[in-house]
This record gives sequence, C-alpha cells and structure tokens, in this order.
Amino acid sequence: MTDYPRSWRINARAGTTVPAPPTGRDWYRIRNATSSTAEILVYDEVGYYGVTAKDFTAALADVTASSINVRLNSPGGDVHDGLAIYQALLRHPANVTTYIDGIAASIASVIAMAGDRRVIGRNASFMIHEASALCLGQAKDMKEMADLLERMSTNIADIYNHRTGRGSVADWRRLMKAESWYTGAEAVKAGLATEVDDGSSKTEDAWATFAANLKGSLAEQTEWARLTAHLSTSRGRDQVAQYTELERMTAHLWRNQ
Repeated sequence: MTDYPRSWRINARAGTTVPAPPTGRDWYRIRNATSSTAEILVYDEVGYYGVTAKDFTAALADVTASSINVRLNSPGGDVHDGLAIYQALLRHPANVTTYIDGIAASIASVIAMAGDRRVIGRNASFMIHEASALCLGQAKDMKEMADLLERMSTNIADIYNHRTGRGSVADWRRLMKAESWYTGAEAVKAGLATEVDDGSSKTEDAWATFAANLKGSLAEQTEWARLTAHLSTSRGRDQVAQYTELERMTAHLWRNQ
C-alpha cells in the first residue's frame, strides 16, 4: 500500500446546491452491446456530475452480451448511485470483468468490486476511504449525519469483505479510515483485484503468433528452395520426366478401361 497525502480528498457532491450539469454530456460508451462481449467505458465521476445510476442501469438493460468488460477511470462520487451501479452489474446475467485503467477511488472502487474478474493496470491506482458528506444544521443534525456516515462506511466495508473473502468488516474499516491507496500489485495482494495487467501477456501472445507464422513461412521457403535446386539438376529433370510419363500412361489406361 502506498502513502498519499491525506489532504487529497474525494467528497460526495452536494447535489441540491450545485448547478445542473452541462447537457449532452457523454460520460460512458457501450460497444458491441449485442455481440458476445460488450465494453462499457466509465471515465467520469459517479453521480450528479457524471455517471448516474439511472442512466447507467437503463443502458445496461439493453446489453444482451454474455460477457461485459467495464473499464474504469473514476475518482468516485455519490455513494448511493455507486451502490446502485454495483448492484446492477451483480444482477446482470453476463460474466462481468472490471478493469481499473487509471484510478478506481472511493465509490468507484466499489463498482470495481462487481467484477467476477477484477483486473488492474500495473501502474493504476485503487483507493478506499470512509464515506463523507456535507451537513448544515444543529448539533442534532450533525449527530444524525455522523451516525449515517458510520452506517454507510460499514456497509461499504462489508462489500470489500464479501468480495475479497479477506479479513473482517472491522479490518476493512481500519483500512478505510487510514485512506488506503494501492498500486496494481498491492491491490491484488490485498484481494481487491484478481490480477495485474502489465501488457506482457498481450505482447507475448502476439509474438508467439508472429513467430509461429514466421516459422511456417521459413519452412515452406526452405522446402521450395530445396525442390527447385533438385529439379535443376540432371537427376531432378530425369525424375520429372519419369513422373510425367507415368501420369500419361495412367491416364491412358483409365481411358481405355
């Protein structure tokens, strides 16, 4: 786990006090929605200013593919929208693989946990922390908000505990309170991700295919060169003449049966 400045915070937006988001914002893309594998790109905040659960679930309902790849690069955002998106992915009958391409922080890290496979880039980041909110009011209001945040944080810790099968809810709460950051290998070690994508397997697969084709091509070229050289000799020419005569005689015999 890597230590980052605690001053770098990701807080939920106060949806009732901010202006409406710009119209026509394209916060995600779904590709090949009716083929065997669909790809969903989520490269934005979660909630009012970016990826809303309402829009996400409506789009997800149209996906009939047997596999879904969800690619994440999100700093997090609204807890309830994130939980709804997480639940929608769990509920979908497709096999879901989540990819952390850049960052999956705060509630975006919960969305990442919806993957049956959770693949994180070697140099990507994964961050978990306590729920946070804004509150305006009297002492009673502050206490109620504090109690609500405790419940929300425990609920999120339960997801990490359930999906990783590691530790306990209390253990995850301690990590969340510390605002814990993970790189690719660290996320896998903690159980938050199942594997690291460093691009090596793709490169190796591509090279293996190229090498196999190259090997076959060289073998064919070598055999062709050998045959050409053989036929250019007097013995080779004699053999060609014999084969030609044999084919002529065989064809003659078939015609006269």
